[in-house]
Amino acid sequence: MEKEEYYQLIKDLRAKLASEECKGCSCPKIQCEWHGDCYKCVRQHCINGNHVPNCLQFILDEKIASIAEVAEMTVAKKSFSLVNSFFNPSLYFSAMLRN
Repeated sequence: MEKEEYYQLIKDLRAKLASEECKGCSCPKIQCEWHGDCYKCVRQHCINGNHVPNCLQFILDEKIASIAEVAEMTVAKKSFSLVNSFFNPSLYFSAMLRN
């Protein structure tokens, strides 16, 4: 990547971050101490290492689905409930052998 391309990429990223599109927190755990504070939220998830923040799970969802396809498996999202969301991430994947 050329210096000018990198500069434009950063400029576009800063513009997107300043837009209304990136203002809200998409995490359903609204009672969380770090809700809306992306820096602290991601940081505590990195420190604990037990799961990925809800707002970043879509990235893993796509990668896991690709890996499962190569392994001739399928993935399905588990249903979300507010009761188990306190202890667990809202979205999980379960791999099942294809019939």
